[in-house]
Amino acid sequence: MRKLFCLMVLSLASQPAFGQTATQPLIYEITANGFHYGAFSVTYVEQETTYDMTATADAQGLFGFMLRAHYTGTASGVLQNSATRQSEVFEATSKRIFKSRTSRVTFSQGVPKSVKISPKKHRTEMSDPAKITHPVMDPLSYLAGMVINRGDACPAVGDLYDGRRVTRISFVPRPDTKADLICDGTYDIVAGPDHSLRKGYRRFGVVLVYARAVGGELTLRKADFISGRNLIELALQEDAK
Repeated sequence: MRKLFCLMVLSLASQPAFGQTATQPLIYEITANGFHYGAFSVTYVEQETTYDMTATADAQGLFGFMLRAHYTGTASGVLQNSATRQSEVFEATSKRIFKSRTSRVTFSQGVPKSVKISPKKHRTEMSDPAKITHPVMDPLSYLAGMVINRGDACPAVGDLYDGRRVTRISFVPRPDTKADLICDGTYDIVAGPDHSLRKGYRRFGVVLVYARAVGGELTLRKADFISGRNLIELALQEDAK
């Protein structure tokens, strides 16, 4: 569920400042198998050559009472062009009743350089950065490209790393759809442990639904994450009503 936090942080709220570009506020409701789960918020700001993002997530309602789950994550890096981000620092703190974890991963040219995870018992075999020799992205940096779609195509294939596991996410456009763009994809755990709440599942289905905004850019209206018979859905707040 903590990784799903990273994949589902799709609420954007930021204020433009001098020399910066920022997303317009977008609020998404999150449901799990039809039940309200919680809310997420993200602040994303670009400078000329760098970006910073802060994400928070809180379980609400009955789920919040039972799990008391909270997630905070930050990502920063270098903008290689208008659509490509290169991770430099990723930090995350996740808390659940009787359980918490903090992670910090640094990158050099997109390759993991150092990993710190506390408590140490949550480290995995993939927490050794020497095992990853090719460029990867932290999950929040990739998430920015999912929401901030400046082209007419689905997000590019991404190899992701959070300090505990390596995953790959990829999409293809759905043909003959009435929506402006629908992307069907898969999220695969390539190396490292299963997710704690979905033991035995190494592949998740992902569906992204976009609509064109007034200014011409594509806006993510809905995202579905599917594992077995379980469905976690994000819907733009005005669409969810």
